Amino acid sequence: FIEDENKKLNYHGLRTWHNLYLNSDGTFNESQNNLGWDFEYRNTARLVVLSRFRKVDLLFPTSLLGDDFTPIPIGEYNFPWGELRYSSDVRKKFVWKANLAYGQFFNGTRNGAMVEGSFRLRPWGSFGLTYDYNDIRLAEGYGEDKIHLMRFNGDISFSNKLFLRNVVQYNTQGDNVSVFSRLQWRYSPMSDIFLIYNENHDTAGLGIKNRSVVLKVTYWL
Repeated sequence: FIEDENKKLNYHGLRTWHNLYLNSDGTFNESQNNLGWDFEYRNTARLVVLSRFRKVDLLFPTSLLGDDFTPIPIGEYNFPWGELRYSSDVRKKFVWKANLAYGQFFNGTRNGAMVEGSFRLRPWGSFGLTYDYNDIRLAEGYGEDKIHLMRFNGDISFSNKLFLRNVVQYNTQGDNVSVFSRLQWRYSPMSDIFLIYNENHDTAGLGIKNRSVVLKVTYWL
């Protein structure tokens, strides 16, 4: 309960959570420790400050940025990083969020930024744009790249049982443009029929790399 009605801040508080992953033989694989401070405002906007520490036991040499660079060798990697997140008033028709991150990444560094906006036309539709940027600089010889990802998504509800989702995405890391469309019919509670179309294009003339059509049926017993 808010004592002063003029205060913009509803509450703030500290939280922590931890993730641990093991190999099939029970040995250590990966862990991540997180510490966050949340600020939630009366208008439902939210600001989050995060500190993270990740530890990875890399079992195989891995090319994180493509085959043109030397794979990162097997070994244990420890890297901290921090994030600053903000999301706007979720009650509005137009909602936006942003994220800034900086820290270590395996044997190098990574800094990134993300901004996302969505326009909701209740109750039948939602349309959004996302831009995600990552600047990854590994140790010399292991690669560096500036990765841009742009995505448009549109969700339409024809009724409370029939839904259509469309996504168009461009990713500079793979020079790939992808198109995804899914029609969902909920013919019974927790039971659905999905008709999915997916295709991928290269960025040189938008030639088609591959395409697929999938029909999926689920039934809740």
